[in-house]
Amino acid sequence: MTAYLLKRIITLLPVLLGVTILVFGIMQLTPGDPVRVLLGEMGQGASEEQLQTVRSNLGLDQPLHQQYWTFLSGVVRGDLGRSFRSNRLVAQELWVRFPYTLVLAITSLAAAVSIGLPVGIVSALKQNTKIDYAITFLALLGVSIPVFWLSLLLMMGLSYYWPVLPASGSGTWRHLVMPAMAIGLSSIAFIARMTRSSMLDVLGEDYIRTARAKGLRSRVVVIRHGLRNAAIPIVTTIGLQFGSLLGGAVLTETIFAWPGIGRLTVQAILARDLPVIQGSILFVAVLFTLINLMVDLLYAVLNPRIRYE
Repeated sequence: MTAYLLKRIITLLPVLLGVTILVFGIMQLTPGDPVRVLLGEMGQGASEEQLQTVRSNLGLDQPLHQQYWTFLSGVVRGDLGRSFRSNRLVAQELWVRFPYTLVLAITSLAAAVSIGLPVGIVSALKQNTKIDYAITFLALLGVSIPVFWLSLLLMMGLSYYWPVLPASGSGTWRHLVMPAMAIGLSSIAFIARMTRSSMLDVLGEDYIRTARAKGLRSRVVVIRHGLRNAAIPIVTTIGLQFGSLLGGAVLTETIFAWPGIGRLTVQAILARDLPVIQGSILFVAVLFTLINLMVDLLYAVLNPRIRYE
Protein backbone atom coordinates (compact mmCIF):
# COMPACT_ATOMS: atom_id res chain seq x y z
CA MET A 1 0.00 0.00 0.00
CA THR A 2 2.83 2.40 0.86
CA ALA A 3 4.56 1.74 -2.46
CA TYR A 4 1.31 2.35 -4.32
CA LEU A 5 0.72 5.59 -2.42
CA LEU A 6 4.19 6.88 -3.26
CA LYS A 7 3.74 5.89 -6.90
CA ARG A 8 0.44 7.75 -7.13
CA ILE A 9 1.91 10.86 -5.51
CA ILE A 10 4.77 10.83 -8.01
CA THR A 11 2.37 10.44 -10.93
CA LEU A 12 0.41 13.45 -9.70
CA LEU A 13 3.34 15.76 -10.32
CA PRO A 14 3.26 15.56 -14.16
CA VAL A 15 -0.52 16.02 -14.05
CA LEU A 16 -0.23 19.20 -12.01
CA LEU A 17 2.61 20.42 -14.21
CA GLY A 18 0.39 19.90 -17.25
CA VAL A 19 -2.38 21.84 -15.51
CA THR A 20 -0.08 24.80 -14.94
CA ILE A 21 0.99 24.80 -18.60
CA LEU A 22 -2.58 24.51 -19.83
CA VAL A 23 -3.93 27.23 -17.55
CA PHE A 24 -1.10 29.63 -18.34
CA GLY A 25 -1.47 29.02 -22.08
CA ILE A 26 -5.23 29.57 -22.06
CA MET A 27 -4.84 32.81 -20.13
CA GLN A 28 -2.38 34.09 -22.69
CA LEU A 29 -4.70 33.21 -25.58
CA THR A 30 -7.74 34.83 -23.98
CA PRO A 31 -8.57 38.14 -25.71
CA GLY A 32 -8.44 41.36 -23.73
CA ASP A 33 -5.79 43.42 -22.02
CA PRO A 34 -5.74 42.90 -18.25
CA VAL A 35 -4.05 46.27 -17.76
CA ARG A 36 -6.86 48.18 -19.50
CA VAL A 37 -9.46 46.17 -17.57
CA LEU A 38 -7.63 46.93 -14.34
CA LEU A 39 -7.50 50.67 -15.07
CA GLY A 40 -11.15 50.74 -16.11
CA GLU A 41 -12.31 53.90 -17.84
CA MET A 42 -8.94 55.49 -17.17
CA GLY A 43 -7.34 52.80 -19.32
CA GLN A 44 -9.22 53.99 -22.39
CA GLY A 45 -7.45 57.35 -22.35
CA ALA A 46 -4.14 56.24 -20.88
CA SER A 47 -0.99 56.73 -22.91
CA GLU A 48 1.13 53.83 -24.07
CA GLU A 49 3.85 54.85 -21.61
CA GLN A 50 1.41 54.65 -18.69
CA LEU A 51 0.13 51.27 -19.82
CA GLN A 52 3.68 50.03 -20.22
CA THR A 53 4.54 51.20 -16.71
CA VAL A 54 1.65 49.23 -15.24
CA ARG A 55 2.60 46.15 -17.31
CA SER A 56 6.14 46.42 -16.00
CA ASN A 57 4.95 46.65 -12.40
CA LEU A 58 2.79 43.54 -12.89
CA GLY A 59 5.51 41.65 -14.74
CA LEU A 60 3.41 41.39 -17.92
CA ASP A 61 6.14 42.91 -20.09
CA GLN A 62 8.40 39.88 -19.65
CA PRO A 63 8.65 37.11 -22.27
CA LEU A 64 6.07 34.36 -21.91
CA HIS A 65 8.59 31.73 -20.83
CA GLN A 66 9.86 34.06 -18.12
CA GLN A 67 6.31 34.77 -16.92
CA TYR A 68 5.57 31.03 -16.79
CA TRP A 69 8.80 30.30 -14.93
CA THR A 70 7.97 33.01 -12.39
CA PHE A 71 4.51 31.49 -11.90
CA LEU A 72 5.82 27.91 -11.65
CA SER A 73 8.64 28.75 -9.25
CA GLY A 74 6.13 30.60 -7.06
CA VAL A 75 3.82 27.57 -7.03
CA VAL A 76 6.68 25.34 -5.89
CA ARG A 77 7.30 27.74 -2.99
CA GLY A 78 3.58 27.93 -2.19
CA ASP A 79 3.30 31.47 -3.57
CA LEU A 80 0.48 31.88 -6.10
CA GLY A 81 1.15 35.57 -6.64
CA ARG A 82 -0.89 38.65 -5.86
CA SER A 83 -4.26 39.70 -7.18
CA PHE A 84 -4.19 42.50 -9.76
CA ARG A 85 -7.35 44.00 -8.26
CA SER A 86 -6.90 43.78 -4.48
CA ASN A 87 -3.11 43.30 -4.31
CA ARG A 88 -3.79 40.56 -1.76
CA LEU A 89 -2.02 37.22 -1.90
CA VAL A 90 -3.94 34.74 -4.05
CA ALA A 91 -3.42 32.06 -1.41
CA GLN A 92 -5.05 34.37 1.12
CA GLU A 93 -8.01 34.97 -1.22
CA LEU A 94 -8.47 31.21 -1.63
CA TRP A 95 -8.12 30.61 2.11
CA VAL A 96 -10.94 33.05 2.81
CA ARG A 97 -13.28 31.66 0.12
CA PHE A 98 -12.58 27.93 0.46
CA PRO A 99 -14.53 27.35 3.72
CA TYR A 100 -17.72 28.60 2.04
CA THR A 101 -17.26 26.20 -0.87
CA LEU A 102 -16.36 23.36 1.52
CA VAL A 103 -19.52 23.87 3.59
CA LEU A 104 -21.66 24.02 0.46
CA ALA A 105 -20.02 20.89 -0.99
CA ILE A 106 -20.33 18.84 2.21
CA THR A 107 -23.95 19.86 2.73
CA SER A 108 -24.91 19.07 -0.86
CA LEU A 109 -23.06 15.76 -0.90
CA ALA A 110 -24.48 14.65 2.46
CA ALA A 111 -28.00 15.31 1.21
CA ALA A 112 -27.24 13.60 -2.11
CA VAL A 113 -25.86 10.45 -0.46
CA SER A 114 -28.62 10.23 2.14
CA ILE A 115 -31.27 10.44 -0.60
CA GLY A 116 -29.62 8.97 -3.68
CA LEU A 117 -28.24 5.82 -2.02
CA PRO A 118 -31.50 4.45 -0.58
CA VAL A 119 -33.45 5.53 -3.65
CA GLY A 120 -31.02 3.64 -5.89
CA ILE A 121 -31.27 0.53 -3.69
CA VAL A 122 -35.07 0.63 -3.78
CA SER A 123 -35.01 1.05 -7.54
CA ALA A 124 -32.79 -2.03 -7.90
CA LEU A 125 -34.94 -4.12 -5.58
CA LYS A 126 -38.08 -3.06 -7.47
CA GLN A 127 -36.60 -3.59 -10.92
CA ASN A 128 -39.02 -3.21 -13.83
CA THR A 129 -41.87 -2.03 -11.61
CA LYS A 130 -43.70 1.28 -11.55
CA ILE A 131 -41.51 2.40 -8.66
CA ASP A 132 -38.36 1.62 -10.65
CA TYR A 133 -39.66 3.44 -13.71
CA ALA A 134 -40.63 6.49 -11.63
CA ILE A 135 -37.23 6.66 -9.91
CA THR A 136 -35.40 6.20 -13.22
CA PHE A 137 -37.45 8.99 -14.80
CA LEU A 138 -36.84 11.36 -11.88
CA ALA A 139 -33.11 10.57 -11.91
CA LEU A 140 -32.93 11.29 -15.63
CA LEU A 141 -34.83 14.51 -15.04
CA GLY A 142 -32.44 15.50 -12.26
CA VAL A 143 -29.41 14.96 -14.48
CA SER A 144 -30.98 16.87 -17.37
CA ILE A 145 -32.19 20.02 -15.57
CA PRO A 146 -29.65 22.85 -16.00
CA VAL A 147 -28.32 24.08 -12.67
CA PHE A 148 -28.77 27.76 -13.50
CA TRP A 149 -32.43 27.19 -14.46
CA LEU A 150 -33.14 25.22 -11.30
CA SER A 151 -31.41 27.95 -9.26
CA LEU A 152 -33.66 30.62 -10.75
CA LEU A 153 -36.77 28.50 -10.14
CA LEU A 154 -35.81 27.98 -6.50
CA MET A 155 -35.12 31.67 -6.10
CA MET A 156 -38.49 32.63 -7.61
CA GLY A 157 -40.43 30.00 -5.65
CA LEU A 158 -38.80 30.19 -2.22
CA SER A 159 -37.79 33.86 -2.14
CA TYR A 160 -40.35 35.70 -4.27
CA TYR A 161 -43.69 33.86 -4.45
CA TRP A 162 -43.20 32.10 -1.10
CA PRO A 163 -40.62 34.18 0.78
CA VAL A 164 -39.26 31.68 3.29
CA LEU A 165 -35.56 31.77 2.34
CA PRO A 166 -33.18 34.64 1.47
CA ALA A 167 -32.53 35.00 -2.25
CA SER A 168 -28.76 35.42 -2.00
CA GLY A 169 -25.83 36.08 0.26
CA SER A 170 -24.39 34.17 3.21
CA GLY A 171 -24.24 34.29 6.97
CA THR A 172 -26.87 31.84 8.23
CA TRP A 173 -27.94 28.29 7.46
CA ARG A 174 -30.97 29.65 5.62
CA HIS A 175 -28.68 31.16 2.98
CA LEU A 176 -27.20 27.70 2.41
CA VAL A 177 -30.43 25.82 1.69
CA MET A 178 -31.15 26.92 -1.88
CA PRO A 179 -27.58 26.67 -3.25
CA ALA A 180 -27.26 23.21 -1.70
CA MET A 181 -30.58 22.14 -3.24
CA ALA A 182 -29.59 23.50 -6.65
CA ILE A 183 -26.29 21.64 -6.96
CA GLY A 184 -27.38 18.64 -4.90
CA LEU A 185 -30.16 17.56 -7.25
CA SER A 186 -27.85 16.39 -10.02
CA SER A 187 -25.64 14.59 -7.46
CA ILE A 188 -28.69 12.77 -6.12
CA ALA A 189 -29.55 11.64 -9.63
CA PHE A 190 -26.01 10.46 -10.43
CA ILE A 191 -25.65 8.53 -7.16
CA ALA A 192 -29.10 6.96 -7.50
CA ARG A 193 -28.42 5.80 -11.06
CA MET A 194 -25.02 4.36 -10.19
CA THR A 195 -26.37 2.65 -7.05
CA ARG A 196 -29.17 1.04 -9.05
CA SER A 197 -26.80 -0.18 -11.74
CA SER A 198 -24.24 -1.58 -9.28
CA MET A 199 -26.85 -3.26 -7.11
CA LEU A 200 -28.45 -4.95 -10.11
CA ASP A 201 -25.07 -6.44 -11.04
CA VAL A 202 -24.62 -7.82 -7.53
CA LEU A 203 -28.14 -9.01 -6.68
CA GLY A 204 -27.99 -11.66 -9.38
CA GLU A 205 -24.83 -13.30 -7.99
CA ASP A 206 -24.80 -16.77 -6.47
CA TYR A 207 -23.72 -15.65 -3.00
CA ILE A 208 -26.79 -13.40 -2.77
CA ARG A 209 -29.07 -16.35 -3.56
CA THR A 210 -27.14 -18.46 -1.04
CA ALA A 211 -27.56 -15.79 1.65
CA ARG A 212 -31.30 -15.67 0.99
CA ALA A 213 -31.50 -19.48 1.05
CA LYS A 214 -29.88 -19.47 4.51
CA GLY A 215 -32.82 -17.44 5.77
CA LEU A 216 -30.94 -14.20 6.41
CA ARG A 217 -33.07 -11.11 6.74
CA SER A 218 -33.54 -9.09 3.60
CA ARG A 219 -31.85 -6.04 5.15
CA VAL A 220 -28.75 -8.07 6.00
CA VAL A 221 -28.58 -9.54 2.50
CA VAL A 222 -29.00 -6.18 0.78
CA ILE A 223 -26.71 -4.10 2.99
CA ARG A 224 -24.00 -6.49 4.17
CA HIS A 225 -23.71 -8.73 1.12
CA GLY A 226 -25.13 -6.59 -1.66
CA LEU A 227 -24.22 -2.97 -1.01
CA ARG A 228 -20.73 -3.76 0.29
CA ASN A 229 -19.80 -5.60 -2.90
CA ALA A 230 -21.41 -2.94 -5.08
CA ALA A 231 -19.73 -0.09 -3.21
CA ILE A 232 -16.69 0.56 -5.43
CA PRO A 233 -18.52 2.17 -8.39
CA ILE A 234 -20.74 4.06 -5.96
CA VAL A 235 -17.76 5.39 -3.98
CA THR A 236 -16.12 6.42 -7.24
CA THR A 237 -19.21 8.39 -8.24
CA ILE A 238 -19.42 10.04 -4.82
CA GLY A 239 -15.75 10.98 -4.97
CA LEU A 240 -16.12 12.53 -8.42
CA GLN A 241 -19.20 14.46 -7.29
CA PHE A 242 -17.39 15.73 -4.22
CA GLY A 243 -14.42 16.83 -6.33
CA SER A 244 -16.70 18.68 -8.69
CA LEU A 245 -18.50 20.40 -5.82
CA LEU A 246 -15.21 21.43 -4.21
CA GLY A 247 -14.17 22.86 -7.55
CA GLY A 248 -16.77 25.50 -6.92
CA ALA A 249 -20.28 25.45 -8.30
CA VAL A 250 -19.57 28.43 -10.53
CA LEU A 251 -23.10 29.13 -11.72
CA THR A 252 -24.77 28.40 -8.40
CA GLU A 253 -22.37 30.49 -6.35
CA THR A 254 -22.70 33.36 -8.82
CA ILE A 255 -26.52 33.29 -8.91
CA PHE A 256 -26.90 33.09 -5.15
CA ALA A 257 -23.93 35.42 -4.44
CA TRP A 258 -22.35 32.68 -2.35
CA PRO A 259 -18.77 33.83 -1.59
CA GLY A 260 -16.96 30.64 -2.56
CA ILE A 261 -14.18 29.73 -4.96
CA GLY A 262 -16.56 29.48 -7.91
CA ARG A 263 -17.72 33.07 -7.54
CA LEU A 264 -14.15 34.23 -6.94
CA THR A 265 -13.10 32.61 -10.22
CA VAL A 266 -15.94 34.26 -12.16
CA GLN A 267 -15.07 37.66 -10.72
CA ALA A 268 -11.41 37.11 -11.60
CA ILE A 269 -12.28 36.12 -15.18
CA LEU A 270 -14.42 39.22 -15.67
CA ALA A 271 -11.61 41.39 -14.32
CA ARG A 272 -8.87 39.49 -16.18
CA ASP A 273 -7.15 38.94 -12.85
CA LEU A 274 -4.64 36.38 -14.14
CA PRO A 275 -2.99 35.36 -10.83
CA VAL A 276 -6.35 34.64 -9.19
CA ILE A 277 -7.59 32.66 -12.20
CA GLN A 278 -4.43 30.58 -12.39
CA GLY A 279 -4.30 30.03 -8.64
CA SER A 280 -7.97 29.05 -8.39
CA ILE A 281 -7.78 26.50 -11.19
CA LEU A 282 -4.56 25.00 -9.87
CA PHE A 283 -6.03 24.80 -6.36
CA VAL A 284 -9.09 22.99 -7.69
CA ALA A 285 -6.89 20.59 -9.69
CA VAL A 286 -4.91 19.70 -6.57
CA LEU A 287 -8.12 19.07 -4.61
CA PHE A 288 -9.54 16.88 -7.36
CA THR A 289 -6.40 14.74 -7.66
CA LEU A 290 -6.18 14.30 -3.89
CA ILE A 291 -9.81 13.19 -3.71
CA ASN A 292 -9.20 10.67 -6.50
CA LEU A 293 -6.20 9.36 -4.56
CA MET A 294 -8.31 8.97 -1.41
CA VAL A 295 -10.98 7.11 -3.37
CA ASP A 296 -8.38 4.72 -4.78
CA LEU A 297 -7.05 3.99 -1.30
CA LEU A 298 -10.58 3.42 -0.06
CA TYR A 299 -11.01 0.61 -2.60
CA ALA A 300 -8.70 -1.64 -0.56
CA VAL A 301 -10.78 -1.01 2.55
CA LEU A 302 -14.03 -1.87 0.80
CA ASN A 303 -12.66 -4.90 -1.03
CA PRO A 304 -9.81 -6.83 0.69
CA ARG A 305 -9.13 -8.70 -2.54
CA ILE A 306 -7.74 -5.55 -4.05
CA ARG A 307 -4.00 -5.28 -3.45
CA TYR A 308 -1.74 -2.52 -4.67
CA GLU A 309 1.65 -4.13 -5.05
